[in-house]
Amino acid sequence: MRKNYIVIIILFAVVALVVWMCSGDNSEETNASKGKGSETALKVGSTPTLDCLPLFVAYDDSMFFSNGLDIRLVEYQSEIDCDTALVGGSLDMGVSNVVRAQRLIRKRTPLTFFSSTNRRYSLVTCGGSRIKKLTDLNGKLVGIARFSASDFLAERSIDSVKLSRTGVYRVQINDYGIRMRMLINNELEGALLTEPQATEAVNLNNVRCVDYGDCLGVIVMRGDKMQKPQKKSQLELFKKVYDMAVDSINKNGIGHYRNCIMQHCHVKGSTVDSLRTVRFTHITPVDCRAIDAAQNWLNKH
Repeated sequence: MRKNYIVIIILFAVVALVVWMCSGDNSEETNASKGKGSETALKVGSTPTLDCLPLFVAYDDSMFFSNGLDIRLVEYQSEIDCDTALVGGSLDMGVSNVVRAQRLIRKRTPLTFFSSTNRRYSLVTCGGSRIKKLTDLNGKLVGIARFSASDFLAERSIDSVKLSRTGVYRVQINDYGIRMRMLINNELEGALLTEPQATEAVNLNNVRCVDYGDCLGVIVMRGDKMQKPQKKSQLELFKKVYDMAVDSINKNGIGHYRNCIMQHCHVKGSTVDSLRTVRFTHITPVDCRAIDAAQNWLNKH
């Protein structure tokens, strides 16, 4: 009886070893094929913001794939992380804002503006702090990302009511979700937020103090990489598919993509339900006036 047990154990061990070896071989083949594909894929960085919705829709609905474009959508929680990947060359394209992009260009990163996006900024103040107007921000903490559109807009608002720039404490919080949660948790008196984070904060009894409308969102690309013939053809396909996704969103409405926004932007369904109507635009050149404004502001900093 004891010998039978030993034989059974040995048989199990042999079977397990064979299974492990086979699975190991398959894994190596899979990883090799993934690596090979990723070398030629168009690598695009995104952030959890509503202006990235055309990218999310095109990716999730396999529009890129069905049109013959191999793309890797890499999601970052802050623009600074996306920018770092662009600077390092691990991305071909990425979503950013005019101010950050222009600063990188000044630092000799070979970036080119590809398109504007429908990014909407708001200055949201903490409901518990009872701040109703901009002058109430004196001596208060406002969450921004340094040398970015949020920093630029915060300073413009401070100047508009003649507050001392040093009297409003702009705190660097790069992660969009963390910035929103700190405001909701009364750790900040104000924060510059994009959509859908701004709407989620307002739904939780915070106050939209200033609405800046659509402004300063951009898609940038590594000019040195995109000059290669293969990348140029990918760029044409990218433009075609991006515009298709925009048409689909405008036709169906953002509510149709409720789950997509919840998944990629990490917000509640009720937030998506209460978002204002957005009409997305096709690939559009970045306004030269926005670039000049960013350049002039950076010259003073």
